[in-house]
Amino acid sequence: MVFAISDDHPHQEQVWDIVATSHNREPHLIRRMLAEKTVQAVDYRVRFAGLEAYLAAGGRIMCDLFDADDGGR
Repeated sequence: MVFAISDDHPHQEQVWDIVATSHNREPHLIRRMLAEKTVQAVDYRVRFAGLEAYLAAGGRIMCDLFDADDGGR
């Protein structure tokens, strides 16, 4: 389920290769690896700029299928 946060299949495979040989396969670790260059939607910087302004400037929001509300990146 945690791999649903990203639609970048090559990056998903890269992360899978890393965790497949590791003993630590915790969902929070995989999520962090998949979203390492993103900012959570509840981050203070997002609230300061505003999601509407970010989207109007061509920004993109990623949402995990299994996150609660305000869980995007």
